[in-house]
Amino acid sequence: MAGHTPRAELDAALRRLETGDRAVLVPEAHQRTLAAADHAAALVVGGEEQHLLALDPV
Repeated sequence: MAGHTPRAELDAALRRLETGDRAVLVPEAHQRTLAAADHAAALVVGGEEQHLLALDPV
């Protein structure tokens, strides 16, 4: 969980990481396994929900 970080701030930080090639965001391959909370928590990029995050170890 992101704790008390506002959703818009968290989404913006994730987008900066992805744009800076520090992270890769991908959708869950098995969409039917997701709960409503998973869909609500997803970051939408290009109209597609992104659920998974991989960070570059730098």
